[in-house]
Amino acid sequence: MKNRNGALDILKFLFAVEVVFYHGDFGENHFRSGYLATDFFFIVTGILFARTAMRYQVPDAEIGKDTASFMKRKILNLMPNYYVAWVICFVIRQIHDQCGLRQSMVNFAKSYGELLLVSSTGMKDYMVNGPMWYISSMLFALLLLYPLAKKLKENFLYLAAPILFFFLMGFTFQNYEALYQDNRYGICSGTILRAVMMISLGCICYKIGEKLAAHTFSKGERIAISMAELVIYLMIFGYMDVAERTNKLSWLLIYLMGAGATLTYSKAGYLTEYLDGNVATFLGEYSYNCYLAHWAMLQLVYSITWLTHAQKGVIYLVASAANALFVMYVSKGLRVGWKKLRGQRA
Repeated sequence: MKNRNGALDILKFLFAVEVVFYHGDFGENHFRSGYLATDFFFIVTGILFARTAMRYQVPDAEIGKDTASFMKRKILNLMPNYYVAWVICFVIRQIHDQCGLRQSMVNFAKSYGELLLVSSTGMKDYMVNGPMWYISSMLFALLLLYPLAKKLKENFLYLAAPILFFFLMGFTFQNYEALYQDNRYGICSGTILRAVMMISLGCICYKIGEKLAAHTFSKGERIAISMAELVIYLMIFGYMDVAERTNKLSWLLIYLMGAGATLTYSKAGYLTEYLDGNVATFLGEYSYNCYLAHWAMLQLVYSITWLTHAQKGVIYLVASAANALFVMYVSKGLRVGWKKLRGQRA
């Protein structure tokens, strides 16, 4: 438990809920910029990535092998939740679209982009679970950044990460109307650029957070930091609720997210101290499943014509929460079964 951060776990859950509300149809004036919640996930990924990359060093000749090992662990940590949620979503879509067995088999074959985790590279023919773009983009960004971090070591945190972040912020600001866009630049996908940008910010947050964690703050200073955290997150969620999707101020919000994540990771305030515990750990794990599982329920509930709009909204939220639990515990069962099978083979 001491290696976990209860406040970050709870924040991941709250930002996952924001995504669920954003994709739901709750009127024109609510959750219009909820897509920015995924940027917080990228930042947290960057913090954890930097902590892992800086934990130990390897000889230059071993960087490729170490990168492969890191990516293998990362992918296995994401499975089987990814595929359990995908199968549920695929089945619901085939029923909704009234596809026969033959057409469903064709659709399955055309889903190779999501199934092979390569949709962010442009290989997407038949997309099933929309939010899964995040997983593919994150993995390719980590594949690019991990060997760079291992090669440059601390110089990556002090030089490469800030350069990547600030230059990509300027580039996307000039070329995007909003951060949710998936522009392509030659062979490069906009979602991968977004992932590299935000994960680089997470690396900066990690380094500053480590510096803050090593400093001893007075009680008054810790209270002030806690208040600053609360104000920052209230501003972030308030913005995501009311701001237009194409508002250029969303780039400024990224700086606020970085500041909030840095303070929360550092544990300089009191929030993490009081939020650590089993509930926070559960919500941190549950957040990933919320993100994966809600899209299926969105397709299912909003296709029921005889329900009122308000009824659809309520059922969508309840069904999404239940499906997230289902995906989480089925995935746990599959992991336990796989470990037992491996033990028997050994």
